[in-house]
Amino acid sequence: MNNIDGRRLSDSIREEIRFKAIKDWNAGMSPTNLAHKYGTSRKIVYQWIDRYKQRGWDGLKTRTGKTGPKPRLSAVQEQQLKLLLRTRTPIDYGYQTTLWTCQIIAALIEKTFQVKYVPGGVRKLLKRLGFSPQKPRWGAWEQDKKIEEWLDERYPAILRQAEEQDAIIFFLDESTAKSECHRGRTWGVKGLTPVVKTTGSRHRLNIVSVVSSEGILRYRTFTGKMDRFMFVDYLKSLVRSVDKPVIIITDGHPAHRAKYTKAYVEQEPKLLGLHILPSYSPELNPDEQVWNQLKEKLGKVALKTKDEFTSFVRSKMRALQKMPEVVKGFFRLHDTRYACRQCYL
Repeated sequence: MNNIDGRRLSDSIREEIRFKAIKDWNAGMSPTNLAHKYGTSRKIVYQWIDRYKQRGWDGLKTRTGKTGPKPRLSAVQEQQLKLLLRTRTPIDYGYQTTLWTCQIIAALIEKTFQVKYVPGGVRKLLKRLGFSPQKPRWGAWEQDKKIEEWLDERYPAILRQAEEQDAIIFFLDESTAKSECHRGRTWGVKGLTPVVKTTGSRHRLNIVSVVSSEGILRYRTFTGKMDRFMFVDYLKSLVRSVDKPVIIITDGHPAHRAKYTKAYVEQEPKLLGLHILPSYSPELNPDEQVWNQLKEKLGKVALKTKDEFTSFVRSKMRALQKMPEVVKGFFRLHDTRYACRQCYL
């Protein structure tokens, strides 16, 4: 009889096989013949015989309950560890790093709970607790207070102004579409990394756009550097394109903070204000998602000429402009939900 993979059999069937084999052994059949008859190895047969000799027929029954070593930390201690790892950093314990490593966590467990772990054991423990090794998003300590001020004070004041004057809040950003932006996956032979041929030419197209939580998207493509004159010209066209007052929120680009820009904002009655986001906080700007959408599309096509590249970028921007529900979704992410006006209603 061919060997049978016992892992594919149910517990009840495996238990029945063990009982039959031992009955045959008691009747005089040799372990070699038993192994051949029941499609297993002599080693397994001897294990059955040992279990029968030690505990009788009960020793052949399927073992129930959890197997493996007992957890070294209690359930309460595990929850305490999870809280420490989520709310503290190694710096709080005297280390010169902000990254949790298995070695540091092992030392933390020994110091806090008087239980010793090796790094490999820590790795298994963390996986069981729902942790995984990840590339962190870096942020400056100094930014925490500025972001808190933006979320708790500055943006709520902007929102009140918009409600009082029936204004549209636009988030604005600039970016550069690049032909060498490669994303996506393809099928290939295992062990051989596929090589995808693309053009060696590099094409660029600058874009400025605004989005609102109502699903509005406006954009303009341009060449050259965004300066104060080009920026003000775009603001003028944006103000003319809507029939309501406008509030702009953007980053600290020099063109956004220029005296020429400030002078225009002060004299334009429909432009109620231009507000600057906290520095190094692009995640607070929903307009960043426009570039994520565009780069995702660019990363999966091969565009050989400048004209093909430009036409593709503009077509994707026009298509996104016609999908207000997608644009609204930019305001429902973890870091941008604060800017969703509809979420406050």
